[in-house]
Amino acid sequence: MQILKRTGINWHEKGLISNLYMDQRVKVRLDRGETRSVQIVRGVRQGCCLLPVMFNMYSECLTKEALDGLGDFNIGGQIIQTVKYADDFVLMAKAETVLQGMIDKLIETGRCYGMEMWKKQK
Repeated sequence: MQILKRTGINWHEKGLISNLYMDQRVKVRLDRGETRSVQIVRGVRQGCCLLPVMFNMYSECLTKEALDGLGDFNIGGQIIQTVKYADDFVLMAKAETVLQGMIDKLIETGRCYGMEMWKKQK
């Protein structure tokens, strides 16, 4: 909710979003029946129409804060740090050391907001 506050969304919309995700519970259906109900403490519902909007807002705020002044990948005279698509984004840098610094800073900043980043190497 901290990032929603920083983006200027008014209290009514924040309340609607918060209420949508508060007290979520889930059961898992197995061959032998269902598990007991457990509370989901963070994350967004799979298939939720807000997911792309929330991802874009959060990733934009995080990358602006974490990567300000970092990155050196120049395309057409502009520094490109990230390429975002669906619910993923790619960090770009010319040097591995710069890229590692970007990853470390992004993870550190994400933790300040209670978020975890999953690193996937290819």
